[in-house]
Order: sequence, then C-alpha cells, then structure tokens
Amino acid sequence: MAWGSGVMSRVPGPKLSVTVITYNQANYIGFCLDSILSQVVDFQYEIIIGDDASTDGTLEIIKEYCERHSNIYLINHERNIGLNLNYLSVLKACNGEYIAHIDGDDMMLPGKLKKQVDVLDVKSDIAIVHHPVLFIDMNNNEVGRSNCGYKTVETINDLCVENKINNCSNMYRASAMDDTFYNIPPDLVFHDWYFHLLKAQYGDIYYINEYLGSYRKYPESVINSSRRQRVLKSEIYTLEKARNLMNVSARCVFIGYSKVYLRQVRHYLRNKQLHKAGYFLRKVRSSYPYSYSFVRYSIKWCVYNLMRKYCCR
Repeated sequence: MAWGSGVMSRVPGPKLSVTVITYNQANYIGFCLDSILSQVVDFQYEIIIGDDASTDGTLEIIKEYCERHSNIYLINHERNIGLNLNYLSVLKACNGEYIAHIDGDDMMLPGKLKKQVDVLDVKSDIAIVHHPVLFIDMNNNEVGRSNCGYKTVETINDLCVENKINNCSNMYRASAMDDTFYNIPPDLVFHDWYFHLLKAQYGDIYYINEYLGSYRKYPESVINSSRRQRVLKSEIYTLEKARNLMNVSARCVFIGYSKVYLRQVRHYLRNKQLHKAGYFLRKVRSSYPYSYSFVRYSIKWCVYNLMRKYCCR
C-alpha cells in the first residue's frame, strides 16, 4: 500500500471529514485515533491525517491504523512544512459536508461527533458548533476545564470580542470555507481565531454546553517572552483582518483589541514590569477604555507606581 505525499483514492461524499495534524506525537496519536474510531455514529465519515515529517515513530503508528481502517487516509509530508501548511493540506483533501478538527495529541469524548452533526443537520443557520473541553496532562489525567456557560448561539461579532472556541472542539460546514482560508501566512503562530472568524461570516456559532473533548497541556507550553510576542502579533493580525469581514461591527473589533491588550497588561503587572504594562494600558485607552477591566488595571498600575515612588525614596 502506497502513501506518498497525497491522499489515497476513496469513495467521495461522506457526511463528515475529521482532520488530524500531527508531528512527533507517537505517545498520543493512538489515543487520538482510538477516540475518533470509538464514536458511535449513524453516518459515513473519513479521517484525514497530515503527518509533518515525524521522526519518532508517529508515522509508523498511523500506517498501522490505515491498514486496519479503510476510512483513514494519510498525507505524509516527507519534509517538515510547519503547522499551518500541514493544516491546510488536510483541509484541501476533505470530501465531507462537515469538517471536525483535532490535533494528534488531543482526544474526543463519547457522543461528540453525533451531537455536533445533529446540530448542523437541524440548524441550517449555524456555521460552527463547539463545546468546552477537559484539560489533560501527558498521562491523560484531568488538570482543569475550559470555561463553560457561554451563550448557546453567538455571532461573528461575539467572536471578534473574544475567541471562545478551542480548535479541537469545533465542527463546521465545509461550505463556510472560502479561498481566503488558503492565504494564511505560514508563520502565523496562532491561526485558530482567524479561521473561526472566516467561517463565522457564513452563519452563527452554536455552543453545546457539555464536555465532549480533551485538550492536552504540556509543562513546556507556558508562553515565554518570544512566543508571547508572536501570539500577540497573530492576534493583532486577526483583528486587522476582521475589520474587512462581512457583518462585523467596528465596535466589537475595538473591544477585541482591548481584551488582547489587557492580557498583556495583566502579565506585565504580575511581573512588575510597569513600563510595559503602562504601554499596553495606553493601547487599551485608544481602543476601548470604557470597561471595568480597564479601570481596575489602571488603578492597580497607579498603585504600583506610587508604591515604587515612595518605597524608593
């Protein structure tokens, strides 16, 4: 059986395509694929896996699954092309009416695919359906939970204010993807928010208030200074692009800017880097100053400055 760098021929037209991207996740890819294959559904689905030139045995594990399951297809990149291009490669290979995404180290919980497909089947005005997730460690132990209790139905403007969609939880209509999906900068470190906004132009966002997936967190995933700047850059890029999307309110984009900047303020205040905290507070003031959080952090910033002034006498 040949794998190469493309997707093998298959019967077109499944209800759902599940996309999986992976790189050096030999310890987890089996858990991920088993969690997909154990879903109880009443529709046809395919699993499209993009492996980004893994060197730790991940590829061999995936090939074993391909041998055993006729609905699993592998895109094997012989050289490393990066997360974004790998992601786009699996999207281009999808044949499903709907698409669900999961990374190779995450897992689905029972009932996920059926419940999300049911929403999209019944509610034609919904473009994206998502749910909260459990946070798990390297040994599959639960270490936390994502926020729960969002509004059942939200719009693109709610998404401009804040990204509430964990990428491993989202399912969406393939028809909500347009050509702009494939224009993403390859080095954009945090593409999820941007992709969700592109899809939300074509319908509302539905929230299932039930934990239907697990997202893996690593000790090394704590954002360092360099990565913090790259994430900030990608968030600003996303909000700049959001201004030109259909049905977007400029006010909601400005609130989105303020939330992004306030996260920087919070970080730099915690680390007593008052100059940087002040810089981002001014950014908040220029975008959306009329918020409780802005007032609270402004007061905290003033207090820290006063303390420094009088303590250094």
